[in-house]
Amino acid sequence: MTHFKEIETTNKYNTLFVYSGISSEELAIKVDELLTNQGYKLESGSMGDGVYFKGDKTMRILFGAFVKYFKIRFVVAKRADNNCSLDMRDATPELSGGLMGIRQAKKEMERLTQVMQSL
Repeated sequence: MTHFKEIETTNKYNTLFVYSGISSEELAIKVDELLTNQGYKLESGSMGDGVYFKGDKTMRILFGAFVKYFKIRFVVAKRADNNCSLDMRDATPELSGGLMGIRQAKKEMERLTQVMQSL
């Protein structure tokens, strides 16, 4: 059973998802498991409020868009209407990888938006 309810807001840099029938702690665990299975690692923060990355930052700086590197912040919060929200923000440095790198980060955000709707 999916707990996804709706996308409340979305723009170039972030998407706010709303989930029902799940606690914020359970949602944080599911998000962490899903990201870990996708190859992401927690860089800073905690499961419910942390920055995850995938790839090699040093290699991305040296070789640009030829090396994948993504950095995304996830914040899970309890809402007043007994639902939970998940704020997904692109934290990849804009200059990382040039125009091709920006396009790669945008595609990864679009892919993760689809994945988060399956929770």
